[in-house]
Amino acid sequence: MIIFLIFIVILQQFDGNVLGPKIVGKSVGLPAFWVIFAILVGGAMFGIVGILVAVPTFAVIYRLFNLFITRRLQAKEMPDKTGLYKDPPEEEIEEIEIKAKPSKRSFDFILKFIRKEKKEE
Repeated sequence: MIIFLIFIVILQQFDGNVLGPKIVGKSVGLPAFWVIFAILVGGAMFGIVGILVAVPTFAVIYRLFNLFITRRLQAKEMPDKTGLYKDPPEEEIEEIEIKAKPSKRSFDFILKFIRKEKKEE
């Protein structure tokens, strides 16, 4: 009897924390992590209503952010496929040309950081 109860609790935890978010995530276009994140944040901020509204709202925000990033990469003539950044084929590494140029603000920030480190020494 105790073994059966332990099995049921484990099964419920697996269903609620792994399987459910994966299924919901595929139907709304979110990874399982972001489904759980949206539910936790929505529930913490707005209670039951937040839990119900969090996943669809976060799916819209996630999609808009994806479109924004994709357009920015295309504007810089950089590949927008995630796989190319994770594990590019070795023969294509030489062919990929970096076209994004760092801004002056980036260099200024780095120089300030380096100067700050030297002063602390």
